[in-house]
Amino acid sequence: MKSKNDLQVLVRATRRFPDLEILVFGSLISSIGSFADLDLLVVYDSLEEVDSLASVLDAELPAESIDLTAMSRSEDRESNFRRNSGAVTVEAFISRNLLDYAAATARDGSNSASREG
Repeated sequence: MKSKNDLQVLVRATRRFPDLEILVFGSLISSIGSFADLDLLVVYDSLEEVDSLASVLDAELPAESIDLTAMSRSEDRESNFRRNSGAVTVEAFISRNLLDYAAATARDGSNSASREG
């Protein structure tokens, strides 16, 4: 399992490169609490920005942690990669997981209260 620090690095990178659309897919979104690596789809206008992002990620994460796929915006529109891979934006992934966490916490809290009462 990779660490939550990997996700924090990814969130910071998303904020640092707002012109890139960074999406996650693979084991990160298909498993609960455990992922083998960071499968990233990066949709770009400028390939130079993708190189800069890759340099930042390489500096902060072990190389085996990252599987980066880059597509131009036109390639992204023409392919079915997003749909076929289930790729979602980093923001959507984080939001969904925060909501799942809040719901699980609320369930655990109500279960604890019912056991105590």
